[in-house]
Amino acid sequence: MTLKTVLTYSFKIEGMDCIDEVSILKKELSALVGGEDHLVFDLLNGKLSIANSTAQPSEVSIAIAKTGMTAVPWEDRKVETVGPVKKNTKFILTSAGLCFLILALVAHWIVHGGIQHVFLGGDGTETHHFPVASMVLYSISILFSGWFVFPKAISSLKRMRPDMNLLMTVAVFGAVAIGEWFEAATVTVLFSVSLLLESWSVERARKATKALLDLAPNNARVLVGGLEKIIGANEVKVGDVFVIKSGERFPLDGVILKGFSEVN
Repeated sequence: MTLKTVLTYSFKIEGMDCIDEVSILKKELSALVGGEDHLVFDLLNGKLSIANSTAQPSEVSIAIAKTGMTAVPWEDRKVETVGPVKKNTKFILTSAGLCFLILALVAHWIVHGGIQHVFLGGDGTETHHFPVASMVLYSISILFSGWFVFPKAISSLKRMRPDMNLLMTVAVFGAVAIGEWFEAATVTVLFSVSLLLESWSVERARKATKALLDLAPNNARVLVGGLEKIIGANEVKVGDVFVIKSGERFPLDGVILKGFSEVN
């Protein structure tokens, strides 16, 4: 009988920006790593840690790739300086989708000569008449707005695990199938805007957390045998007693303390 080695390792997850992605990863990885208890998520830093599991890093990486996200070993992550275009890809694509939606509405208005032809149908009934120009513009709007959504929906369909991306995609193509181009494009644009706002909020939280941690000192003053000793913040152990003098900052290196002493 071969004993498997118990491992602990971490990944940087590209594309993990909200709790929905966390839920997807939990469903995909729980059985592989031996249960959700072995998964530790750090959403603000985009970090996934696998604790005390026999699953190999390569197996976990392949499973994550099936979700449409990318896993990079935490120690191999790189802080890259990206250009403004790559950094703002979501904003650019969402803006493009919105612009083409507006152009499609204008084209529809011009061809049929009235706002009622866009929303109510040209003959006052529920039958909508879309000129070719507006349908092309609506299609481009859907393509740009759903650029990051449709690949995730395909991955969800392949894994037979429906998520919000798949449901939105079904709604959009269902609307297109029944000839409701305006509704299809509008839903895609609004969903893209929601994802953009979500990514912005997460990014702001990450920057705020990093700024807070940057304020913490790298060293800590602790009591050892009744004497003060300065050690690295990452060397502090549970149960150590801190000595914080007036005006000093509190070490924040993930340490859980049982004692605290303040010297004025």
